[in-house]
Amino acid sequence: MSSAKALRLFFILIVFFAAPAVKAQQVPPEPTQLALEVRFYPNEPPAYQAVPRTASNGAWYARFHRIKETGPNDLPVNAVNIKSVMAPDGIHVSVSVFFGELHEKEKSIAAYTIHEGEKVKTQELSQFGIDPFIIAAVNFSPAAFDLPEFISKANSIEYVGIQPNVSTLPSYRVAVRNLSNKNVSALLVHVLKGGQPQMTILPQGKEGASLIPIGNAYEFDARVATRATPTPTGYAQVTLSGQVIEVSTAIFEDGSFEGDAEPALQYAASLQGDKIQLARVIGLFQTALDESQRDPATTIETLRTSLAALSLEADQALAEDVIAKFGQPVKKTPQDLKNTIQVGLRLVQSQALNETKQFQLRNPTPAPEVVHRWLASAKQRYEAWLSRL
Repeated sequence: MSSAKALRLFFILIVFFAAPAVKAQQVPPEPTQLALEVRFYPNEPPAYQAVPRTASNGAWYARFHRIKETGPNDLPVNAVNIKSVMAPDGIHVSVSVFFGELHEKEKSIAAYTIHEGEKVKTQELSQFGIDPFIIAAVNFSPAAFDLPEFISKANSIEYVGIQPNVSTLPSYRVAVRNLSNKNVSALLVHVLKGGQPQMTILPQGKEGASLIPIGNAYEFDARVATRATPTPTGYAQVTLSGQVIEVSTAIFEDGSFEGDAEPALQYAASLQGDKIQLARVIGLFQTALDESQRDPATTIETLRTSLAALSLEADQALAEDVIAKFGQPVKKTPQDLKNTIQVGLRLVQSQALNETKQFQLRNPTPAPEVVHRWLASAKQRYEAWLSRL
Protein backbone atom coordinates (compact mmCIF):
# COMPACT_ATOMS: atom_id res chain seq x y z
CA MET A 1 0.00 0.00 0.00
CA SER A 2 1.45 3.34 -0.96
CA SER A 3 -0.51 5.87 1.07
CA ALA A 4 0.66 7.28 4.38
CA LYS A 5 -2.69 6.36 5.88
CA ALA A 6 -2.15 2.69 5.11
CA LEU A 7 1.43 2.78 6.32
CA ARG A 8 0.31 4.31 9.61
CA LEU A 9 -1.98 1.33 10.10
CA PHE A 10 0.88 -1.09 9.48
CA PHE A 11 3.46 0.61 11.68
CA ILE A 12 1.20 1.52 14.61
CA LEU A 13 0.00 -2.05 14.82
CA ILE A 14 3.61 -3.24 15.01
CA VAL A 15 3.94 -1.22 18.21
CA PHE A 16 0.49 -2.14 19.56
CA PHE A 17 0.86 -5.89 19.20
CA ALA A 18 3.33 -8.68 18.50
CA ALA A 19 3.46 -8.93 14.72
CA PRO A 20 1.39 -11.80 13.29
CA ALA A 21 2.28 -13.61 10.10
CA VAL A 22 0.18 -11.37 7.88
CA LYS A 23 -0.93 -7.76 8.05
CA ALA A 24 -4.18 -7.31 6.11
CA GLN A 25 -4.95 -4.13 4.22
CA GLN A 26 -7.46 -1.72 5.74
CA VAL A 27 -10.01 -1.34 2.90
CA PRO A 28 -9.17 -3.65 -0.03
CA PRO A 29 -10.27 -2.89 -3.59
CA GLU A 30 -13.12 -4.90 -5.11
CA PRO A 31 -11.94 -8.53 -5.21
CA THR A 32 -12.28 -11.20 -7.87
CA GLN A 33 -13.21 -14.79 -7.07
CA LEU A 34 -9.50 -15.63 -7.10
CA ALA A 35 -6.99 -15.53 -4.27
CA LEU A 36 -3.27 -16.03 -3.80
CA GLU A 37 -2.44 -19.02 -1.62
CA VAL A 38 0.84 -18.05 0.04
CA ARG A 39 2.94 -20.71 1.76
CA PHE A 40 5.22 -18.53 3.84
CA TYR A 41 6.49 -20.97 6.47
CA PRO A 42 7.40 -24.69 6.14
CA ASN A 43 4.89 -27.25 7.44
CA GLU A 44 2.28 -24.62 8.31
CA PRO A 45 -1.07 -23.80 6.62
CA PRO A 46 -0.89 -21.10 3.96
CA ALA A 47 -2.30 -17.59 4.10
CA TYR A 48 -4.75 -16.24 1.53
CA GLN A 49 -4.92 -12.85 -0.20
CA ALA A 50 -7.84 -11.73 -2.33
CA VAL A 51 -6.87 -10.73 -5.88
CA PRO A 52 -8.34 -7.25 -6.58
CA ARG A 53 -9.80 -6.26 -9.93
CA THR A 54 -8.18 -2.84 -10.22
CA ALA A 55 -5.55 -1.28 -7.93
CA SER A 56 -2.70 -3.54 -6.86
CA ASN A 57 -3.16 -4.62 -3.26
CA GLY A 58 -1.97 -7.28 -0.86
CA ALA A 59 -0.31 -7.94 2.47
CA TRP A 60 3.11 -8.14 4.04
CA TYR A 61 4.51 -11.05 6.03
CA ALA A 62 6.51 -10.39 9.17
CA ARG A 63 7.03 -14.10 9.86
CA PHE A 64 9.14 -16.28 7.59
CA HIS A 65 11.77 -19.00 7.82
CA ARG A 66 15.38 -17.86 7.61
CA ILE A 67 17.80 -20.20 5.89
CA LYS A 68 20.85 -18.09 6.68
CA GLU A 69 21.73 -14.96 8.64
CA THR A 70 22.53 -11.71 6.90
CA GLY A 71 25.88 -10.04 7.47
CA PRO A 72 26.49 -7.98 10.63
CA ASN A 73 26.44 -4.69 8.70
CA ASP A 74 23.32 -5.45 6.67
CA LEU A 75 19.98 -3.88 7.48
CA PRO A 76 17.82 -6.94 8.21
CA VAL A 77 14.79 -7.88 6.13
CA ASN A 78 11.80 -7.29 8.41
CA ALA A 79 8.93 -8.31 6.11
CA VAL A 80 8.04 -9.70 2.69
CA ASN A 81 5.45 -7.68 0.76
CA ILE A 82 3.23 -9.46 -1.79
CA LYS A 83 0.77 -7.55 -3.98
CA SER A 84 -1.46 -8.66 -6.85
CA VAL A 85 -3.97 -7.32 -9.35
CA MET A 86 -6.10 -8.91 -12.07
CA ALA A 87 -4.99 -8.05 -15.61
CA PRO A 88 -6.10 -9.16 -19.10
CA ASP A 89 -3.16 -11.57 -19.38
CA GLY A 90 -3.48 -13.06 -15.87
CA ILE A 91 -2.75 -12.20 -12.27
CA HIS A 92 0.16 -9.80 -11.87
CA VAL A 93 2.07 -10.57 -8.67
CA SER A 94 4.83 -8.36 -7.29
CA VAL A 95 7.19 -9.26 -4.44
CA SER A 96 9.33 -6.85 -2.45
CA VAL A 97 11.14 -6.86 0.88
CA PHE A 98 11.15 -4.29 3.68
CA PHE A 99 14.38 -3.59 5.55
CA GLY A 100 14.67 -2.39 9.14
CA GLU A 101 12.35 -2.31 12.14
CA LEU A 102 10.30 0.58 10.74
CA HIS A 103 10.65 -0.52 7.11
CA GLU A 104 13.27 2.09 6.37
CA LYS A 105 13.78 0.76 2.85
CA GLU A 106 11.80 -1.31 0.35
CA LYS A 107 13.33 -3.26 -2.55
CA SER A 108 11.36 -4.90 -5.38
CA ILE A 109 12.74 -8.35 -6.09
CA ALA A 110 10.32 -10.20 -8.40
CA ALA A 111 7.25 -9.92 -10.62
CA TYR A 112 5.18 -12.79 -12.01
CA THR A 113 2.10 -13.37 -14.15
CA ILE A 114 0.15 -16.47 -13.15
CA HIS A 115 -3.26 -18.00 -13.81
CA GLU A 116 -5.72 -20.05 -11.77
CA GLY A 117 -4.14 -23.38 -10.84
CA GLU A 118 -0.56 -22.17 -11.43
CA LYS A 119 2.07 -21.53 -8.79
CA VAL A 120 5.51 -19.95 -8.52
CA LYS A 121 8.38 -20.24 -6.07
CA THR A 122 9.99 -16.96 -5.02
CA GLN A 123 13.59 -18.09 -5.35
CA GLU A 124 14.69 -14.45 -5.24
CA LEU A 125 14.05 -14.42 -1.46
CA SER A 126 16.93 -16.82 -0.88
CA GLN A 127 19.47 -14.06 -1.65
CA PHE A 128 18.20 -12.34 1.51
CA GLY A 129 18.48 -15.48 3.62
CA ILE A 130 14.75 -16.27 3.45
CA ASP A 131 13.23 -19.63 2.61
CA PRO A 132 11.37 -19.00 -0.69
CA PHE A 133 7.60 -18.58 -0.51
CA ILE A 134 5.30 -20.61 -2.80
CA ILE A 135 2.49 -18.56 -4.33
CA ALA A 136 -0.46 -20.24 -6.07
CA ALA A 137 -3.57 -18.80 -7.74
CA VAL A 138 -6.71 -20.52 -6.47
CA ASN A 139 -10.46 -20.13 -6.80
CA PHE A 140 -11.76 -19.11 -3.42
CA SER A 141 -15.40 -19.47 -2.39
CA PRO A 142 -15.62 -19.83 1.39
CA ALA A 143 -18.69 -21.48 2.90
CA ALA A 144 -21.36 -19.48 4.72
CA PHE A 145 -20.39 -18.37 8.20
CA ASP A 146 -22.02 -17.17 11.39
CA LEU A 147 -22.86 -13.50 11.83
CA PRO A 148 -20.26 -12.02 14.21
CA GLU A 149 -21.32 -10.36 17.43
CA PHE A 150 -20.68 -6.62 17.73
CA ILE A 151 -19.32 -5.00 20.92
CA SER A 152 -18.27 -1.39 21.55
CA LYS A 153 -16.16 -0.40 24.52
CA ALA A 154 -16.76 3.21 23.48
CA ASN A 155 -20.17 4.29 24.79
CA SER A 156 -20.55 6.94 22.11
CA ILE A 157 -20.13 4.50 19.21
CA GLU A 158 -23.57 3.07 18.48
CA TYR A 159 -24.10 -0.10 16.47
CA VAL A 160 -26.21 0.52 13.34
CA GLY A 161 -25.95 -2.70 11.37
CA ILE A 162 -23.81 -5.41 9.82
CA GLN A 163 -24.00 -7.29 6.55
CA PRO A 164 -21.73 -9.71 4.70
CA ASN A 165 -19.67 -8.42 1.80
CA VAL A 166 -19.67 -10.16 -1.54
CA SER A 167 -15.94 -10.85 -1.49
CA THR A 168 -13.38 -13.56 -2.02
CA LEU A 169 -12.33 -13.68 1.62
CA PRO A 170 -14.99 -13.52 4.37
CA SER A 171 -15.65 -9.98 5.54
CA TYR A 172 -18.47 -7.77 6.81
CA ARG A 173 -19.50 -4.18 6.28
CA VAL A 174 -20.17 -2.70 9.73
CA ALA A 175 -22.08 0.55 10.26
CA VAL A 176 -21.74 2.62 13.43
CA ARG A 177 -22.84 6.09 14.55
CA ASN A 178 -21.12 8.77 16.62
CA LEU A 179 -23.46 9.72 19.48
CA SER A 180 -21.01 12.04 21.23
CA ASN A 181 -20.76 15.83 21.02
CA LYS A 182 -17.24 15.56 19.52
CA ASN A 183 -15.90 14.50 16.16
CA VAL A 184 -14.24 11.08 16.12
CA SER A 185 -10.70 11.06 14.70
CA ALA A 186 -10.00 7.30 14.76
CA LEU A 187 -11.32 3.92 15.85
CA LEU A 188 -9.38 0.85 16.89
CA VAL A 189 -11.32 -2.26 15.85
CA HIS A 190 -10.48 -5.86 16.71
CA VAL A 191 -11.92 -9.04 15.29
CA LEU A 192 -11.78 -11.41 18.28
CA LYS A 193 -11.98 -15.16 18.65
CA GLY A 194 -11.97 -16.48 22.21
CA GLY A 195 -11.02 -13.00 23.39
CA GLN A 196 -7.84 -12.94 21.26
CA PRO A 197 -7.36 -10.48 18.36
CA GLN A 198 -7.42 -12.19 14.96
CA MET A 199 -7.54 -9.06 12.79
CA THR A 200 -7.08 -5.39 13.65
CA ILE A 201 -7.93 -2.24 11.70
CA LEU A 202 -7.45 1.45 12.50
CA PRO A 203 -9.85 3.63 10.49
CA GLN A 204 -8.88 7.29 10.78
CA GLY A 205 -9.51 10.63 9.14
CA LYS A 206 -7.30 11.63 6.24
CA GLU A 207 -4.54 14.13 7.06
CA GLY A 208 -5.93 14.98 10.48
CA ALA A 209 -9.55 15.36 9.33
CA SER A 210 -12.46 13.88 11.29
CA LEU A 211 -13.41 10.27 10.67
CA ILE A 212 -16.98 10.51 12.03
CA PRO A 213 -18.48 13.98 12.57
CA ILE A 214 -20.94 14.52 15.41
CA GLY A 215 -24.14 12.54 14.87
CA ASN A 216 -22.93 10.93 11.62
CA ALA A 217 -22.73 7.27 10.66
CA TYR A 218 -19.64 5.54 9.33
CA GLU A 219 -19.07 2.19 7.63
CA PHE A 220 -15.95 0.04 7.68
CA ASP A 221 -15.02 -3.42 6.41
CA ALA A 222 -13.84 -6.08 8.85
CA ARG A 223 -12.39 -9.36 7.67
CA VAL A 224 -13.14 -12.37 9.84
CA ALA A 225 -10.67 -15.11 10.69
CA THR A 226 -10.50 -18.41 8.82
CA ARG A 227 -8.57 -21.64 9.26
CA ALA A 228 -6.82 -23.47 6.43
CA THR A 229 -7.96 -27.10 6.59
CA PRO A 230 -6.17 -29.85 4.62
CA THR A 231 -8.19 -31.60 1.90
CA PRO A 232 -7.19 -34.29 -0.63
CA THR A 233 -6.60 -31.55 -3.22
CA GLY A 234 -4.89 -28.97 -0.99
CA TYR A 235 -6.35 -26.59 1.58
CA ALA A 236 -9.85 -25.23 2.10
CA GLN A 237 -10.73 -22.20 4.20
CA VAL A 238 -13.14 -22.73 7.11
CA THR A 239 -14.51 -19.62 8.81
CA LEU A 240 -14.14 -19.72 12.58
CA SER A 241 -17.41 -19.49 14.48
CA GLY A 242 -18.10 -17.31 17.50
CA GLN A 243 -16.16 -14.25 16.35
CA VAL A 244 -16.67 -10.76 17.73
CA ILE A 245 -16.14 -7.40 16.03
CA GLU A 246 -15.12 -5.02 18.81
CA VAL A 247 -14.65 -1.26 18.73
CA SER A 248 -11.95 -1.21 21.40
CA THR A 249 -11.21 2.52 21.37
CA ALA A 250 -12.75 5.67 19.95
CA ILE A 251 -10.37 8.65 19.82
CA PHE A 252 -11.87 12.13 19.57
CA GLU A 253 -10.43 15.22 17.88
CA ASP A 254 -9.60 16.85 21.23
CA GLY A 255 -7.41 13.88 22.21
CA SER A 256 -9.92 12.36 24.63
CA PHE A 257 -11.06 8.79 24.15
CA GLU A 258 -13.47 6.07 25.19
CA GLY A 259 -12.50 2.43 25.62
CA ASP A 260 -9.01 1.00 25.99
CA ALA A 261 -6.35 3.57 26.90
CA GLU A 262 -3.19 2.16 25.31
CA PRO A 263 -4.28 2.66 21.67
CA ALA A 264 -5.24 6.27 22.43
CA LEU A 265 -1.77 6.87 23.89
CA GLN A 266 -0.09 5.29 20.87
CA TYR A 267 -2.22 7.35 18.52
CA ALA A 268 -1.34 10.53 20.39
CA ALA A 269 2.35 9.67 20.10
CA SER A 270 2.15 9.08 16.37
CA LEU A 271 0.37 12.42 15.91
CA GLN A 272 3.18 14.11 17.84
CA GLY A 273 5.55 12.78 15.21
CA ASP A 274 3.22 14.10 12.51
CA LYS A 275 3.28 17.60 14.02
CA ILE A 276 7.06 17.76 14.24
CA GLN A 277 7.63 16.53 10.71
CA LEU A 278 4.84 18.60 9.18
CA ALA A 279 6.44 21.78 10.54
CA ARG A 280 9.75 20.76 8.94
CA VAL A 281 8.10 19.85 5.64
CA ILE A 282 6.24 23.18 5.50
CA GLY A 283 9.52 25.00 6.05
CA LEU A 284 11.18 23.12 3.18
CA PHE A 285 8.28 23.86 0.83
CA GLN A 286 8.45 27.56 1.76
CA THR A 287 12.18 27.61 0.98
CA ALA A 288 11.48 25.95 -2.36
CA LEU A 289 8.74 28.52 -3.10
CA ASP A 290 11.17 31.36 -2.44
CA GLU A 291 13.63 29.88 -4.97
CA SER A 292 11.20 28.47 -7.56
CA GLN A 293 11.55 31.29 -10.09
CA ARG A 294 15.32 30.81 -10.50
CA ASP A 295 15.80 27.22 -11.65
CA PRO A 296 12.58 25.18 -11.29
CA ALA A 297 14.07 21.72 -11.92
CA THR A 298 16.93 22.32 -9.50
CA THR A 299 14.49 23.68 -6.91
CA ILE A 300 12.43 20.48 -6.99
CA GLU A 301 15.52 18.27 -6.85
CA THR A 302 16.84 20.24 -3.86
CA LEU A 303 13.46 19.83 -2.18
CA ARG A 304 13.52 16.09 -2.79
CA THR A 305 17.02 15.80 -1.35
CA SER A 306 16.11 17.89 1.69
CA LEU A 307 12.98 15.82 2.37
CA ALA A 308 14.99 12.60 2.15
CA ALA A 309 17.46 13.99 4.71
CA LEU A 310 14.84 14.86 7.35
CA SER A 311 15.56 13.37 10.77
CA LEU A 312 13.51 10.32 11.75
CA GLU A 313 14.86 10.16 15.30
CA ALA A 314 12.56 11.06 18.21
CA ASP A 315 13.81 12.52 21.47
CA GLN A 316 13.30 10.47 24.65
CA ALA A 317 12.14 13.58 26.51
CA LEU A 318 9.39 14.08 23.93
CA ALA A 319 8.10 10.57 24.60
CA GLU A 320 8.12 11.25 28.33
CA ASP A 321 6.14 14.45 27.71
CA VAL A 322 3.50 12.54 25.71
CA ILE A 323 3.05 10.11 28.63
CA ALA A 324 2.87 12.95 31.14
CA LYS A 325 0.21 14.80 29.14
CA PHE A 326 -1.86 11.63 28.76
CA GLY A 327 -2.76 12.01 32.40
CA GLN A 328 -3.31 8.41 33.52
CA PRO A 329 -1.26 5.29 34.29
CA VAL A 330 -0.03 3.41 31.23
CA LYS A 331 2.04 0.31 30.60
CA LYS A 332 3.98 1.77 27.69
CA THR A 333 7.53 2.93 28.35
CA PRO A 334 9.13 6.09 26.93
CA GLN A 335 11.05 3.84 24.52
CA ASP A 336 7.77 2.35 23.26
CA LEU A 337 6.42 5.85 22.68
CA LYS A 338 9.65 7.00 21.08
CA ASN A 339 9.23 4.29 18.44
CA THR A 340 5.64 5.36 17.81
CA ILE A 341 6.59 9.03 17.46
CA GLN A 342 9.11 7.93 14.85
CA VAL A 343 6.25 6.25 12.97
CA GLY A 344 4.65 9.70 12.56
CA LEU A 345 7.96 11.24 11.52
CA ARG A 346 8.47 8.60 8.87
CA LEU A 347 4.95 8.66 7.49
CA VAL A 348 4.85 12.42 6.89
CA GLN A 349 8.30 12.35 5.34
CA SER A 350 7.30 9.42 3.13
CA GLN A 351 4.18 11.16 1.85
CA ALA A 352 5.95 14.43 1.06
CA LEU A 353 8.88 12.65 -0.56
CA ASN A 354 6.67 10.42 -2.70
CA GLU A 355 4.59 13.37 -3.88
CA THR A 356 7.74 15.28 -4.83
CA LYS A 357 9.11 12.31 -6.76
CA GLN A 358 5.80 11.93 -8.60
CA PHE A 359 5.86 15.61 -9.55
CA GLN A 360 9.38 15.19 -10.91
CA LEU A 361 8.35 12.20 -13.00
CA ARG A 362 5.34 14.00 -14.45
CA ASN A 363 7.27 17.25 -15.02
CA PRO A 364 10.88 16.52 -16.08
CA THR A 365 11.36 20.09 -17.40
CA PRO A 366 8.77 22.12 -15.50
CA ALA A 367 7.88 25.73 -16.19
CA PRO A 368 8.41 28.14 -13.27
CA GLU A 369 4.69 28.86 -12.93
CA VAL A 370 3.88 25.12 -12.78
CA VAL A 371 6.44 24.56 -10.02
CA HIS A 372 5.29 27.61 -8.08
CA ARG A 373 1.63 26.57 -8.29
CA TRP A 374 2.35 22.99 -7.16
CA LEU A 375 4.60 24.09 -4.28
CA ALA A 376 2.03 26.62 -3.05
CA SER A 377 -0.79 24.09 -3.22
CA ALA A 378 1.21 21.38 -1.43
CA LYS A 379 2.39 23.77 1.27
CA GLN A 380 -1.18 24.98 1.87
CA ARG A 381 -2.38 21.37 2.22
CA TYR A 382 0.33 20.50 4.74
CA GLU A 383 -0.46 23.67 6.70
CA ALA A 384 -4.13 22.67 6.82
CA TRP A 385 -3.15 19.19 7.96
CA LEU A 386 -1.01 20.61 10.77
CA SER A 387 -3.79 22.98 11.85
CA ARG A 388 -6.13 20.02 12.37
CA LEU A 389 -3.79 18.19 14.76
